[in-house]
Amino acid sequence: YDKPIIVGGNGASSNPVYYLDNLDIDYAVKGPAELSLRKILDSIETGKEIDYPGVWSREKITASDNCADYDYKPYVFLRGDTLTLQLTRGCPKNCAYCSIKLNSGEVYKKAPPDLLESALQGYRFDEDVVYRIDFEDDNLTYDWEYFENIIKILKKNIRRLTFSFENGLDFTTLDKDKISKLIEYGISQWNLSLTSVNYD
Repeated sequence: YDKPIIVGGNGASSNPVYYLDNLDIDYAVKGPAELSLRKILDSIETGKEIDYPGVWSREKITASDNCADYDYKPYVFLRGDTLTLQLTRGCPKNCAYCSIKLNSGEVYKKAPPDLLESALQGYRFDEDVVYRIDFEDDNLTYDWEYFENIIKILKKNIRRLTFSFENGLDFTTLDKDKISKLIEYGISQWNLSLTSVNYD
């Protein structure tokens, strides 16, 4: 083949060497793709050497730069009656066992709510359909005010909906009042990340 293969995501971010050693790939990208993917593609197209933070190859290993800032736009995709969203990235916590910071960075980023609203207006939602909102975020409820704003935007644009957090909810961001609010807003499934940094 003459097309380079680039791999990213949680696995490649956690252990890029493993991927390079065990798969027939050319590059493993560590951290948010927004930091390097466009540069990689431009370099491949122009034939320049690829030498960017977080990009690993068999010839070169570079340090990742998960603290770097970048523009984060919401991921919005409607298929049938399921609307998949990812509106936040990264994590400000320091849990040693977690791969979120390796893949998504140390900066907790939130997509501007107006961009979500604009994206939703590009779809036609049937008033008789109950839409399932699939939040793919890792830390959407970390900023509760932001989350409530997102729910308001969704309810403004979609008459009937339920939602779930497929990557789990950080239970430390919840209390009795917030749990009641989630029920009131229409949560359909509880996926809780039951972990603790307390060794006891």
